[in-house]
Amino acid sequence: MRVRILLPGAVLAGVALFAGCDRPPAEPAPAPPSGAGAERTTATGASTDPPVFDRDRMEADVERILREVYTVGEVGEVSCPADQIADETREFDCAATVDGQQRQVPIRVRGGNGEYEVGRPAEPG
Repeated sequence: MRVRILLPGAVLAGVALFAGCDRPPAEPAPAPPSGAGAERTTATGASTDPPVFDRDRMEADVERILREVYTVGEVGEVSCPADQIADETREFDCAATVDGQQRQVPIRVRGGNGEYEVGRPAEPG
């Protein structure tokens, strides 16, 4: 699984791009140039057909983005739905506890290669 975070200057409309599915990439992603402002990690999992997102990894990535990119406050448990197919037509929500309140975090798949956007959490209410 690959994760890519686009930091200020590259983040459009308050979203961060991620990638992460159980199908390992065909070849390793090149390391970003020094100072490029992108972070990538790779995690392997069992291949599935069609490819599905690694739920545990997605939850960890969403939690990290809420803390580090959106700096929304105290982030508690994050829960994303299981067995989400890495298909560019998919949109779904993860649930996150932020400052003690349940919030929905929109996820939009950006392509069949496992990239997805993590949107800013919805206001409680």
